[in-house]
Amino acid sequence: MTSPRRVPRAIGGLVPLALGVGLALVVVPAAGALAATRVLPTTLTVSGTARLVVADPRDRGPASLGLGHVEEVVAVVDGVGVRLAEVPDVAPDRPVTLTVSAPYGTSPGEAVERLAAAADDVAVVDATQPAAPRRSAAAAVTRTAVPTTGTHSVTVLPVWWGTAPDATVERLTTLADRSAAFWEDQSGGALDVTTAVRPWRKITLAADVVAGCDYTAIAAAAFAANPSVVTTSVTDHLVVYFPGASTCGWAGLGYIGWNTLWVNGYLDEGVTEHELGHNLGLGHANGYQCVTDSWQVTLSSTCTSHEYADRSDVMGFGSWDTPTGDVNPAEADYLGWLRAADVDPAEVTAPLTVDVHAPGDADAVRALRIPLPAGPGVPANTVLYIGYRSTAGPYADDWLGVQAHLMIGARRPWTQLLSLRPGRSTTTTSADWYAPGWVSPALPAGTPWRVPGTSLLLRVQSQDAAAARIQVWDDATTDLVAPTAPSGPTVRQQVSAGTRVTGLAVSWGGSTDTRSGVRRYTVRVDGRVVATVGATVRSVVVPVSAVGAVRPLAGRHTVSVVATDGAGLTSAAAWRWTTVDTTRPAAPALSARVVDARHVAVRFTASSDAQSGVAAYHLLRNGSVVARVAPVAGRTAWTTTVTVPVGTTTVAVRVTNGAGLQRVVATRVTTG
Repeated sequence: MTSPRRVPRAIGGLVPLALGVGLALVVVPAAGALAATRVLPTTLTVSGTARLVVADPRDRGPASLGLGHVEEVVAVVDGVGVRLAEVPDVAPDRPVTLTVSAPYGTSPGEAVERLAAAADDVAVVDATQPAAPRRSAAAAVTRTAVPTTGTHSVTVLPVWWGTAPDATVERLTTLADRSAAFWEDQSGGALDVTTAVRPWRKITLAADVVAGCDYTAIAAAAFAANPSVVTTSVTDHLVVYFPGASTCGWAGLGYIGWNTLWVNGYLDEGVTEHELGHNLGLGHANGYQCVTDSWQVTLSSTCTSHEYADRSDVMGFGSWDTPTGDVNPAEADYLGWLRAADVDPAEVTAPLTVDVHAPGDADAVRALRIPLPAGPGVPANTVLYIGYRSTAGPYADDWLGVQAHLMIGARRPWTQLLSLRPGRSTTTTSADWYAPGWVSPALPAGTPWRVPGTSLLLRVQSQDAAAARIQVWDDATTDLVAPTAPSGPTVRQQVSAGTRVTGLAVSWGGSTDTRSGVRRYTVRVDGRVVATVGATVRSVVVPVSAVGAVRPLAGRHTVSVVATDGAGLTSAAAWRWTTVDTTRPAAPALSARVVDARHVAVRFTASSDAQSGVAAYHLLRNGSVVARVAPVAGRTAWTTTVTVPVGTTTVAVRVTNGAGLQRVVATRVTTG
């Protein structure tokens, strides 16, 4: 492993998907066997159940967490796993009859034990299965075959061979107790899990078993070293713990739907909790990345499943320094622990609002459960779960909030976390799903989201530490989506004759509403409605009487604009602060000096305006502008020569501030 402080947690390991108890073994002498000589091997037939094994890498950093994994079919007989070596074409989850070669006189039980221990003198030479039964349509919601109420037990069997024990019995007891408490909590009290830890036992393994990390042989040796343990009960979980073995390319290993799990020297309870989840029947919590025309979408015909990518889930991806996450609603439903609000897209005739609670309250609704019609990326009998993982909970990270999961295929209960914020134009790599800061798949509050393949829309109205309030409606019959917010607004002060404020000119950009259309805009000043105009209007002038109705005219005011659609829904407000300036700029000092009969030198000092600032100076001759002078920071005076007629002329300087208010200073001069 890499550094133990921040390492992706390999809580999946090799995952034998195996189930089957109490199956009969039948001895059939091979044709032509020479019983009298006791030399030739005999042939036995062994009946069991074939199950799938999934092997995953141990050091699962972002680069190694790809889709690749090794699959192997294992036969389980009386609680003992038998690897099938090179026997091909064995389908999992179905009965299987094995033809076994063994020394003459070997009993069926001895043959199975020796197969499990990888003995050299026994071998599986053939396997047959009955014809697959005709499959009827599966139910939309399925359940694990493992009992998930009542009493379960967890018994740790510590064994060692080459490396001495690496943990005390007390430490292993803590590991078992914490793992048991986790699943009791996840079940809402439906499970009562007892724990026990056996003393360390040294076992002897053949060199090829150690080199190949033959997990069935390791388990067989652990069972033999603890002869009193029950190996044939699906509710009695056996944890085969051993010090870390470099030849085992996994951290944990667990049967799906059966009782045995292996821990390769990892004392982090997240590994054991994950493998116990497999024992209960769960697969992995993955992430679904769907792409259409190089754009990410929630679902499409081109989807990639990223193994373990639901990083807030015990059956997904974790890190050594973060707690194990809750099971998602799809997994909880598979285990029979979910209280859900069922939403049939064909039966939603009126809007409904549901409070979906975060994990923790067994009696609270924890998800919306929505059957999806078959379509792109959606096989038949797929169920969508809309759940809530509180951002304030013990497992909080930036991915949490209202999330969507799919349960695809009950025979392999792997869940898929969907992205409810699709739209990035570049393809996301597998590593992106595990990198800190990757975009959250949770649905933002206030953003409508369409349930794939339906006309249903969802929207998060609010959320807190305990629950999210989710609104559901049929977009084909009900408009519950407000218009987009107007852009802007811009506000400009209206001034009369440069001396008096008369109002505010407000303008904005238009809203859109694809369903019922924008019907009107409402303008408010300081929260008070000052104008309501039609959908095509984009500006109004608010008189000073309306502006100053709540606060004094001079000073700061808020101006906002909202749009309302044909269904009466109102957009978010577009708003801004504006300051009304009623004070004219200060009067500059002005003087005029005759240069000759036709020219006058006009000098004026800088003005000041504390609120809006000086915008411009204009020189006037008998009331007409003859020059514009821009203010310059730090400059205190200007002198400009002005051409004048012979006789008496009025020259003036007009100062304008940023709000349009003016101050005029004049003097008379005579030439000639």
